[in-house]
Amino acid sequence: MSTHECKRVARLSAVGAALGVFALQALAQSQPWYIGAQQRFEHQTNVFGTSAGQVSDTVSSTSLLAGIDQTIGRQRLFGSVVAGANRYQNRSDLNHDTYSLRLGVDWETAGRLSGNVTADASQSMADFNPIGLAGTTTNNATRTNGLSGVVRVGVVTRLTAELGGATRRTRFDNAAYQIRNVNIDELYGAVKYRPAGSLVLGVGLRTTRGDYPNFRLPATGVYTPEGFDRNNVDLTAAWPISGASRIDARLSFGRDRYDTLTARDFSGATGALTWHWQPSGRTAVTTAFVRSTGDDTTLTTVPGQVPYATSATRVQNLLGTAVDYELTGKIKVRAGLSAQETSAVDLLRSTTTSEFVSTATLGLVWEATRAIRAGCDLTFRNRASRSGVEGYDASVIGCFGEFVLR
Repeated sequence: MSTHECKRVARLSAVGAALGVFALQALAQSQPWYIGAQQRFEHQTNVFGTSAGQVSDTVSSTSLLAGIDQTIGRQRLFGSVVAGANRYQNRSDLNHDTYSLRLGVDWETAGRLSGNVTADASQSMADFNPIGLAGTTTNNATRTNGLSGVVRVGVVTRLTAELGGATRRTRFDNAAYQIRNVNIDELYGAVKYRPAGSLVLGVGLRTTRGDYPNFRLPATGVYTPEGFDRNNVDLTAAWPISGASRIDARLSFGRDRYDTLTARDFSGATGALTWHWQPSGRTAVTTAFVRSTGDDTTLTTVPGQVPYATSATRVQNLLGTAVDYELTGKIKVRAGLSAQETSAVDLLRSTTTSEFVSTATLGLVWEATRAIRAGCDLTFRNRASRSGVEGYDASVIGCFGEFVLR
């Protein structure tokens, strides 16, 4: 075993030892801890996302996971950790470790003050063939660290005021991709009003400052910082139409300005619209439309999106729907469709390209017991060929088994 592999095993063993301590406490208390492990195998038909010379491979992913959700008086402590080792059958040079950490506190006082603070960190493999940059076939790990917080006044009243902020840092290992290293800091303030029933309307101001510390100016080829500013007015609504249907909406009017790459400047409307519908006790449907400007990942208002994924993007429109169906008391099925159109500025040549990506997913999960789960899923992805963008098809089929003590 190489020295590099020994270090990987040592890191994973250390995580395993820490999770073992969690397990002892979980068994002693039953709650609020959980500890477990997951093994997944998947076959990828187009590892690098290319149209010619496609490479297929089978990947083994072994993960350890643990978490906590503990209420202490008026406060709540929550957190989770997942650490995984990913090994390719044929392309061992792509072997890599992943992790995802999240820790936070929800707090409130005896009065009308409340809020939360959340920290997160993750490491994963970056996209091999992203829009706006040349593709690669080498290992390219990316790490993202973030911190966010919010303070609220007037939680139990019709009128609530919020003041919050977030910061995020993303770094790439591959030297050719370090042009996408990005720092984003955001501050926002909002007022929310409940006119009647459960309807909540809001208006807020959001300001963002970001920079690419290793940006490359096309004319000189020299890596220098590139900064940008964004200011938005956000209108929000949370509307429970009925007991089976709810709409969450955000409409933002803003302006993006870059220090030198003015081709990425943007003025206009962005936002998100999500419809949650539960037509029956066994079926739940979620449909969403999101319009953003790449780094406009609205760190504090659109959780789950990753800033670095579209750091070259100028405008992105995403429409998707997912259906969850409870086939039996132990078997659940999920199907999803999405379509995404993106325009981007090539960071090296300052030219504009666009892509259209459609994705279909189908998965099944069997919850054998409270502690044991297993399932399989299939994902198909198509990127249409357009000027300056290579089209391709790719599919992934995988199965997993999981054991968790709760």
